[in-house]
Amino acid sequence: MGISMKKSENKNKENKIQWQKSVIVTVVLILMISVASFVATGWINRMEEEKSFDRLYEEAAELAKKIEANAHKDSEQLEMLAVVIGGYSDLASPELWEILDSYTTVGMMSRVELLMPDDTVITEGGHRVDVKGRMSFEEEKSQGVHITDRETDLLNEEDYILRHFVPVVRDGEIVAMLYGVVELGSLPEELLMEPYDGEAAVYIIEGDTGNFLVDTWHDKPENIWAL
Repeated sequence: MGISMKKSENKNKENKIQWQKSVIVTVVLILMISVASFVATGWINRMEEEKSFDRLYEEAAELAKKIEANAHKDSEQLEMLAVVIGGYSDLASPELWEILDSYTTVGMMSRVELLMPDDTVITEGGHRVDVKGRMSFEEEKSQGVHITDRETDLLNEEDYILRHFVPVVRDGEIVAMLYGVVELGSLPEELLMEPYDGEAAVYIIEGDTGNFLVDTWHDKPENIWAL
């Protein structure tokens, strides 16, 4: 009887040890699987993140090339126009502005205007607008061919634009500054800005000012520091 009880106790101890070993092995396996899963998930996430950034760089580079190519074409068009304008003594003549008004939606430009030495602008149809305090002929002239930062449109002060300037030269003297108006509100459509098959928002921001040039998410581009 005593021997039988001892054997039973030993068997119970063995079963308990085996059960404990099984639990330990199971816990170790769960931990190993969890660690492996965590490592694999982290690796996959890093790979996906790297792929996402690579795609982002590709899309941004493609967009930059497109903008640079269009800006170069616009500059060529404006320089050719400046040569034509230089042949006219009256820069507000109806004949000249019939030509200039035909240059609508060329490249990124929606129209062209002339900044005169007296700080007036000749715009569509040969109409003259006083821009003293808003634009300076001498300042723009000193910069030669250039594109401005974000500014407001003379015809509608609620609209943001860029001005692409080239000098108009006659007899070796700059007699006006011709510029193409780039309307920022319509720029995404004109450049067909649809990265990620149109599933992404596009932002182009001035590095110096933080002003948005393009913001396809919000109704009106503001300033990144103000958000």
